[in-house]
This record gives sequence, C-alpha cells and structure tokens, in this order.
Amino acid sequence: MRTATIPEVVGTARDRVDGRLKVMGAATYPIDVNLPGLAHAALVQSTISSGRIRDISVKAAEGAPGVLAVFTHMNTPPIAPGPVLENGPQPLPPLQSDAVLHYGQHVAMVVAETMEQAKAAAALIQVTYERDTPVLAYDEERASQVSHPWTPDYDRGDLASALAAADVRINQTYTTAANTNNPIGLFATVAVWDGDALTVYDTTQYPHAVRDTLAAVFGIDPAGVRVLVPFVGGAFGAGLRVWPHVQLAAIAARITKRPVKLVLTRAQMFTSIGHRPNTIQQLSIGANRDGQLTAIEHLSKSSIGMADELINLITHGTPTAYACPNVSTRARQASPEHPYTGLDACTWRSRRFVRLGVGHRRALIRLEDRSYRAASKESRARASRYWPAVVEQCAARLLSTRRRTLRMVGAQSRASVDAKRAAARRIRHGTRGADGVSAPVQSHRINTPRWNGLRTQRRDRYRTGPLYSDDDARG
Repeated sequence: MRTATIPEVVGTARDRVDGRLKVMGAATYPIDVNLPGLAHAALVQSTISSGRIRDISVKAAEGAPGVLAVFTHMNTPPIAPGPVLENGPQPLPPLQSDAVLHYGQHVAMVVAETMEQAKAAAALIQVTYERDTPVLAYDEERASQVSHPWTPDYDRGDLASALAAADVRINQTYTTAANTNNPIGLFATVAVWDGDALTVYDTTQYPHAVRDTLAAVFGIDPAGVRVLVPFVGGAFGAGLRVWPHVQLAAIAARITKRPVKLVLTRAQMFTSIGHRPNTIQQLSIGANRDGQLTAIEHLSKSSIGMADELINLITHGTPTAYACPNVSTRARQASPEHPYTGLDACTWRSRRFVRLGVGHRRALIRLEDRSYRAASKESRARASRYWPAVVEQCAARLLSTRRRTLRMVGAQSRASVDAKRAAARRIRHGTRGADGVSAPVQSHRINTPRWNGLRTQRRDRYRTGPLYSDDDARG
C-alpha cells in the first residue's frame, strides 16, 4: 500500500502558464477581438421592474449616423428557449415579448458601425411603459413559496426527538445580502456567421453550454457552432450560463450579415449576468455535553427570478458537512403569483458555489463555535491539544474543498503528527462507519421531464393575465 504525498503548494512558487501573456497585456480576451467589417451593438434596458411596454419609439435611432439596425420585441425573429443543461435551465430568450419582468431587462438593441454611434443611437430610443407593482419582499401576499427538483426536502433520523433530548440547543436566524458578480473584465460577445456556421468569442466559463444553447436557439447543428475563449478575464461563476446578450449578438450578426461585438457596460453587469440572491436561514442545532452533534435543522428562504428558473442550492451541503445522525433541511424560494411582478432586480441567478457557499458558511460558523462551547471542561481540555492542527485550515481549503490538509505547528514526530491529525478529524467530523452516522445522501439529480413541465407552466403564466393576451403571444 502506497501512501499519497501532498505537494507543498502554499508558500511555494508556481509558474502560471498564462501569467506572462497577462502581465504583458498580450492576452486576447473576447472584448479585444476585432474582425474585418466588425459592427458594434448597444443595449437599451428597462427602467421599471414590472409592467409592459406600451410604446417604443425607434425612428430617431434608425436615422442616426452609422446605424445598421434597431431591434425590439416588434421585429426580433422568434427564437427557441435554451436547453436544460447540467447546470440547469438557461434564461428565457430576449426581445420576444412586451412584458417587463425585471429592472434592467433588455428592451432594445442598436447595431452601428462604431460603439460610439451605437450608444448614441440607443440613447435616442424612447420607451413608454404600463407600470405594475412589483413584489419586493418575501412576505407579500402575491409571493408564494416554491421548491424545485434540485433542492428536495432532506430528512435523516428523528430530528424532533433528538432536539428535545439534546443537552444544548441553539436556534439562530441569519440573513445574507445579495452579492453581484463583477470581475474586472466586462462581459463581451463577438458573433460572426458563415452560412449556417456560427463562430462566437464569448466571456464564458462553459463553452459547451454556449455551443449547445446557440445551436438549440437557432435550430442548427451543434457541430457548426464554434465558441472561442482563450482567456476569460474573470467571472466568479457568472460565466457558467448563456446570458441573453450572447443570443442578441448572434441575432444581430445574422440579420446584418456582419460580425457584431456586444460589450456590457459596467452598469449592465449588475442586471445582466446574475448575482447571489439574498437569503433568510434558520439553523437549529442540538449537541451533547461532549461536543457531539446530535441534531441539525437548516431552513432557508431565498428569492427566485421572474425570468429565470435557476434554483439556489443553499441547504445542499448541510446533510454531508458534519457527522450527525439526525438532519433535516428545507429550501424554499419566493415566487410571485402575478405574471408581471417579481423581486425587483432579482432575476438572473448564477455564481460559482453561490447557493451552497451561502448556506454552508452559516452552518459551519455556528456548528464549529457552538459544538466546542457546548463541550464539558474536560472535553475542551482534551480538544485544545488538537486545535493547533487546523491553524492553516483556511489556506488548505484553497487546495481542496473535500480534503483538509492539516499542518502541525512545532517540531514533532511523524507519528505524533498523524495521531493528532486523526484526532482533529474525529473532533470535527465524529466517527464515520457502519453505524449509520454518515448516511448516504440521496441523489439531487434533476428530473428533466418534470423540470421542463415546471418551466413551461411558468412561462405560460407570463402569457396570460391582465397585461397580456393570446393575440400578443410570440414564439
């Protein structure tokens, strides 16, 4: 049996393969791509969070210098919804309806010879809205609570009995504010067509998702779609999905028969590429006097977007984070009943480990603190000998999300180090084995037919109601 060795990464110089190009300014990002005959696109976004477009005046923009085309919901070709991929469904296709579902929704696009001309013409577009009252809070009457296939309720053991019998019980409610993904590099897309073949330079962390989504949207062979992204420029998970501006760039290129570049502005980055939603989380923890966890209950509530079905995996990691025989998790999201109201600016969802990170961090802080405080003096005295083993745990987390690399402090023998590492793991995780303490977690894989049914039902709701009629339906 061979013992695996862990390389010394922290504190050791490592070469970055792409580092030289980046520090010299020689790395080419999608925003830097320039092709012969390149045109530029600029977006117009809604200034209300809920309602309907009553009138949109584009005549002045169409007559502005350098303008090649102006797109609104009135003249944009119908396109199909994106597919459901491994990371969930894609956002609804843009410019397909007069419905305004969130603040900052794309309502028009201008394509011109230069970026300056496109932006100047976009500023000439005037939009008249029929306003509606948005749902802005979880507890409003029109906001219902929904759950999704990727976040099923989870139960292990007998939570109620375990909490009642616990020597120490902790009940705490946490709230987390919304966070936005805002890397230094602005998201950009360059699209160019050659017959039915499409080449896209895009700020993405998931090129295959862009390929499959554009193929489905435009009804072409995925083999005919090339997605090039030699350098991302930062994304923090926002590049894991195919945002509406990517589809709009491809539409503009196809209609104008020119390569088209679309770059989001810094302001548009806040409303166009997703963010981490705000949450309310309730944690109930039971433990005995030896510091052993006996019960964990994790309840979460978060918002879901009006035009997006991406779920929030807030409680997903709680059942497996600690050795505990009795665990219960519930995740709910606020969804408005009215077809044209939504949690204002809470539309797109994506950030790497966004939902899981928000929930697990709250549970981790409370569990580590309270389980240690709940222990008897004798148990704390024994445990104090092993806490130095985790002094560099934060640095170790950069190396692995599943394995803790524990570095001991002081000159000690290898046997002593190994013994204290094992003891530290027992204090943190308890005993794992055939006793059932660490029960296997049920699969959270998505049920695609059910998901598609939920998404179709939700989309159909937008097409009914006082602000929308069947005569207006498109796509």
